[in-house]
Amino acid sequence: MFVSHLAGTFQGNTTLYSISGGYTACATMHIDREYIAALNASQFDPFTPNGNPNLNSLCNKLAKIIGPKGSVRVKILDKCRGCRYGDLALSEPGVRAAIGDLSIGRARIKWKWLEKKSQ
Repeated sequence: MFVSHLAGTFQGNTTLYSISGGYTACATMHIDREYIAALNASQFDPFTPNGNPNLNSLCNKLAKIIGPKGSVRVKILDKCRGCRYGDLALSEPGVRAAIGDLSIGRARIKWKWLEKKSQ
């Protein structure tokens, strides 16, 4: 139904955010050292049934981010209300340090969804 939101490679910016100290939109708690990302609302909201983000089917989905200095795999566990389509907010410092310079606050990225590997 929302194939365009799940197919292909997306482009956007990264921003930093702190995940510690509260629940994510996916109803989980984490620390900043985990490789976690918040997806922009434009791509997150269509998968939120009955307005309940805790049931969003994108929660726990993996994405590969390619930045100016490398790539990293993250788990989508939150929603970024201030992000534009294609943007991801990344937990700090680990995720952002793996793909870009922490001193500039933002980095241009490309990213795509990954299939979960069977356990």
